[in-house]
Amino acid sequence: MKIFSPKRVAVVALAVVIGAGASAALSTPPAAHAGTNNQQSIDKLGKKLVTDYYKDLVRNDNAALEKDLDKNFLSVTLSGIKNKTEVMAVLDSYTFSDPVLKDFSTTSSGNEITVVYSGSLVSTPPGTVSDLTKRVNIFVKQGGKWKGIIFVDLGIVPVIKT
Repeated sequence: MKIFSPKRVAVVALAVVIGAGASAALSTPPAAHAGTNNQQSIDKLGKKLVTDYYKDLVRNDNAALEKDLDKNFLSVTLSGIKNKTEVMAVLDSYTFSDPVLKDFSTTSSGNEITVVYSGSLVSTPPGTVSDLTKRVNIFVKQGGKWKGIIFVDLGIVPVIKT
């Protein structure tokens, strides 16, 4: 596993988030469906996909996660960029509890849903509560099923003093 500097991870994650957001914004203009049943359906689906992802983490249901993550899944965190195989190996040594998920914002461009939200959870080891951070999950629809393709959590961005 290759560890990248926090600055490099932040740059890659920012590029992923901007690219996904721009893609969704260009293909589904917010004004086209803001406040409509279509946007409400997208919001509901996005929240459900993220909530189900965290339920699988808490249940330690790695078989469900394995099935629900795309083969090209990437996780971008302060510990580095990990592919699906690396993420599954890490999850085998952790348990999670008490997720907090709120402040959801969802966009979609047909076969893709981007969900930005605030989240935290307790992990063991080390048994600490993660800080409430902005997170992004991107899901793609393949063969009628939604699969996670990207997860981004940069943690707490340090304040630069001038």
